[in-house]
Amino acid sequence: MYEDCSINYRSIQEQKTLGTDEVQHKKMEVKQYNLRYFVDTKNISIIVPTLWPETIFADVALAVHPDDKRYKKLIKNKVIIPIINRTIPIIADPSVDPTKGTGIIRITPAHDKQSLMIAQKNDLRIDNFAIDKSGCFTKSAGDFCGKKASEFVKNIIKNLDDIHNLESTKHIETEMIVHKKT
Repeated sequence: MYEDCSINYRSIQEQKTLGTDEVQHKKMEVKQYNLRYFVDTKNISIIVPTLWPETIFADVALAVHPDDKRYKKLIKNKVIIPIINRTIPIIADPSVDPTKGTGIIRITPAHDKQSLMIAQKNDLRIDNFAIDKSGCFTKSAGDFCGKKASEFVKNIIKNLDDIHNLESTKHIETEMIVHKKT
């Protein structure tokens, strides 16, 4: 049985789901974190850019374009999610743009629309949340479970740096979806 799912925007402060008329697309300068994921059973790592390091705990896969020669040999291998040391597969999906970032994207379906579509196409788990409705980390976040995500993002970044999984950071301009009241 197939059940259609979609991403809902949520206001943690107001404790409510936001309608599309309550959010807007806004160009913003944000920090991009380039995270190192180690390939399980191989002595190599790959760099994956993200704007949301606090959601890595909900990753269900990494995806690359099937024709991207840089990563073709890694498809079907597993990588280790930093901090929690859970393994997830590297999958191929034609919707991944090999010219954007490093050509690798995180599949975090509970937190991202493109990830949700890729996860559904590839029969991956779609109900793994890193952050609950009240803005706290879920059990997927290991030792961060129950902590307010907004208060612990810096701790996660420091932890990633301490364990050599934070390759670099840079400021980029991108379009973000924000609550109109923000």
